[in-house]
Amino acid sequence: MHRNDAPTLKCGLARDKMLKEIVGSIRKCDPPQVFGIYGDWGSGKTSFLCQLQYALCGQATLFDKEEIPEGLAVPSGNAVLPVVWFEAWRHQSDAFPIVALLQEIRAQFSPGTKFWEEAKKVNEVALHAALLTIDKVSEIVSGRTSLKGAGGIVESIQRTGDRYEKDHFMVPLQTSTITKLLDQAIGAFLGKGKAKKLVVVIDDLDRCEPEAAWRLLEGIKIYLNLKRCVFVLAMNEQIVTEAIAKVYKDGDGDRVAQKAVWRAREYMEKLCQTGWHLYSLRTPGKFLGDLLDTNDELGNWICALVDDKGLLPMNPRKMKAFANLLERYLSKAPERLVDAEREAKIILILAYLSYFHQPIYRVLYYHRERFYEQQLVPWASGADITLTGISEVLQGVLLRSEWEAAPDGPRKSRPRYYDPVLDNVLLIQELIAEVPKLSKGDFDRYLYI
Repeated sequence: MHRNDAPTLKCGLARDKMLKEIVGSIRKCDPPQVFGIYGDWGSGKTSFLCQLQYALCGQATLFDKEEIPEGLAVPSGNAVLPVVWFEAWRHQSDAFPIVALLQEIRAQFSPGTKFWEEAKKVNEVALHAALLTIDKVSEIVSGRTSLKGAGGIVESIQRTGDRYEKDHFMVPLQTSTITKLLDQAIGAFLGKGKAKKLVVVIDDLDRCEPEAAWRLLEGIKIYLNLKRCVFVLAMNEQIVTEAIAKVYKDGDGDRVAQKAVWRAREYMEKLCQTGWHLYSLRTPGKFLGDLLDTNDELGNWICALVDDKGLLPMNPRKMKAFANLLERYLSKAPERLVDAEREAKIILILAYLSYFHQPIYRVLYYHRERFYEQQLVPWASGADITLTGISEVLQGVLLRSEWEAAPDGPRKSRPRYYDPVLDNVLLIQELIAEVPKLSKGDFDRYLYI
């Protein structure tokens, strides 16, 4: 079975407590609020947002039908909070991405939707006026019309100040008036029921070009700092910070670049003061076991080795892809295993190199036993091989452990504790040292995959 990268409501990453905490924070907070959900690419941010959306409003935008995990639905007695889902990168080419976001809010409350049917019981006329307000504000923000061209909607709110003052303070007046218009529209949408706030979920902000991410965040900060709105921004925080730094950067040189990064960090801290990082509480081996859905001896050995030695990064996207590759290796394993543990180690070594270190794998593919025994094993075992004495494909890779001399016994490895998100660390270093020799049959069986 080949697993895809589609989001799911059943991610299997044991984030239930974190989900419950964030749902509680959203329900209890006093808007306006901006929360951050941080994670590296492939960490399952979109799946987590889908779970969050379902836990708040009882539906998920990206799913028509899927079995709902136990405990995910809105508890009885809790208000169903309307949630607007916005995929930022789909609108990164828009001159005014904030307008696209406004239209998503409008679509959520259009006639025929779940929340329209709920809200119209209070005042359907007010809802129609609110939809019209969203349209007019979109035109104003995009420059297609002015405040004067917005007609009676603006006049009903804008009752103070003389004409001279309006003309001379058009920019701040326009911003404050737009905010009042949107506050009025959101209030009409929410009505007087239990739903006291609108939740706006923004996904894939880190996939946008720097200027696009900046325009959207500026639009949120300027126009959507509304007293009944809660924003949830899902992103790779470092990527977005670097994108904003590019916008701030004005000149060349390290000092200029560093100053831009500082300003970008301050910008993000001011915009989003509360955030959660998506770490998994499950071990890679157990997660891999669920993906493989196997309980045979070889599969069990592989999962046990992964957990015992920490051989894989806990990144759901990479784990799914690795599981797809691993199944191909498992299909080539002999039916009768002489040494299941050794076979599991061989499969892990070759599959890991194939997925995470293709340059090393390609050299191994063509040079086989000679490269494995003369280069890989001594290098992974801590032999004194100078950089000029090893293959170029090994020189850019970091060894995870260093070996300590032990005169009264076998040498022991000491971990270096690299950042787990780094891609150039050889996590299977110890495994290679434990399998100093591969036979021609081992290579013939697995290297053609």
